Order: sequence, then structure tokens, then C-alpha cells
Amino acid sequence: MEEGNARSVSDLEVSDALVEIAPLQYGAVTKDEEGQLETVYDNYGNEYDLEDVNAVSENTEELLYDSTKYDDVDSIFIKSANWIPSKYQVKSEITLQKYKERSTLILIQNAETWVKKYACTVQALTQIAHMEKMCGTGEKDTRSIYNTLWKYTKTQETDESKKNTKSDVMYGSTYIDDAAEGFVKLAQEKGYKNTEVKGIETDPSVLWLKNKLEYNRPILMGYGINVNGKRSGHAISVVGYRRATKMSSGNTYDYLKVYNSWDDSPAYLNYSTVDMIDCSATYFWVK
Repeated sequence: MEEGNARSVSDLEVSDALVEIAPLQYGAVTKDEEGQLETVYDNYGNEYDLEDVNAVSENTEELLYDSTKYDDVDSIFIKSANWIPSKYQVKSEITLQKYKERSTLILIQNAETWVKKYACTVQALTQIAHMEKMCGTGEKDTRSIYNTLWKYTKTQETDESKKNTKSDVMYGSTYIDDAAEGFVKLAQEKGYKNTEVKGIETDPSVLWLKNKLEYNRPILMGYGINVNGKRSGHAISVVGYRRATKMSSGNTYDYLKVYNSWDDSPAYLNYSTVDMIDCSATYFWVK
């Protein structure tokens, strides 16, 4: 628990029981005077009265939505401009060689202006297609790849897009398994005949992510976080990893270097502390 929360660790008479509330989020179970499991505290010190520990898994959604809440989907990212030695001390680092060679980032504004469409998954895959030398970053290439991926990934217009009659941009969403298969279809059409779907990894570990990056494999990650009590989903492409110490706290964390489609430079995600409702990833070996 962090300073300023409802109760500190020292205030709690905690049993040895720790329960997983959600991926990467844990709570502590306390006992009453008779030794019965009584209360669950989430990692922000919020208190829940439960009859037994089994109720935690039964009330996962309620617990999660009542605990960590982000103000917006962008709040979990650290901008590149903030990544300076006085704030972070890098211990080790991996960056995709493909990103080093083709580091221009395709912006959301380009998709909205040139294609009149936007879907974060399609955007992330378009960036990977660029890194894999399947397309450039100009208007013609972006429009062609974007429309093709929109079709191949079975992207569907969102209800929110349909309600927004003032905008001429179509917004869409898709599932990560459809996204993986759609990208492979595009790669095969571009001459990379041996590219295959590598499967979906749920709640990928740091070891899994580092392994793919070390072998120069781009990663597509889709996840949901709690934004003001509602799940907000997003998709990113992971282009690197850093193990670094945050100077303000002295704690060392695992950070992902990501392309999130909103910026013209990479952002960083503290993968050790971010609270995700769900997270899935896949990787591509384009050959």
C-alpha cells in the first residue's frame, strides 16, 4: 500500500493469506478474534467485509471496480519527456531492432484524416506492419494497409461511433485473436508466406515479454483498465523493455516501451504496478 491511503500495512493484523483480486492486483485477508477470515483489503486500503476467502473470487468484478480507478485511458503511460536520469535510473534495456530501423510512429490523426477510421488494434498493427517493411507512413500506404487490416481483423464499428453523428470518423474494435489472424493474412499476402499465428498469451509475464523482444518479435497487447468504474479497453504494440529504478521511491520496476497510437514518440508503462482488469498478448515472427 502507498502513503496516504486509508490504512498502512503496519495498521493491519494480517493473516498469511493473500488473494489475487485481478491480474497484477492483490489484497490482504485479515482474521477476527476467533481466527475466522473476516475482511479483505485491496492494495489501496479499501475494506470489504466478506464471510470467507471464497467470496473474493466470487466478487472479483465488484472488488476491482471499487478499488483502483484511473481518470482516463492515457493516465497509465509515462511520456518519453519524463524519462530522465533524475526520475528513472535504467538497469537494463531491450529495444526491438526493427523499431530502431523504422522508428517513425504513425499517428491517430493520420488515420482519422486520411482513412476516416480509427481502431486502436488496427493502429497498433499498422505500426507493426511499418516496422516489418510492409508499408510506409505516407497517406497512400496508410490508407491501403489500414483498410485491409480493418477488413482482415473483422473490426466492427462501435456503438459509440454510431452515436457520434457529428464526426465523420468511424471508430471500431476487434478481438485480439481476430487481430492476430488478420495480421498474419496480411503478412502472407505481402510475401511472408511462413508467418503463422503464435497463439494468445493471457496475463503475459515479464519473462514472456522479454523473450519475444530479445528475439526481435513485435508484440500486440490488448488490455482493459478501470476508468471511473467502467472497463476501458486499448491496444498497443510493445517495442521494448526497461528495468529501472524510480528515483522518487527507490523502487525498481519492469517498464514496457510501447507505441500507443496517440503520440509521435514511445511511452512507457509500469507493468509491475498497473492494475488491469484483463490483459492478452500475441507476437509475430514475420518470415
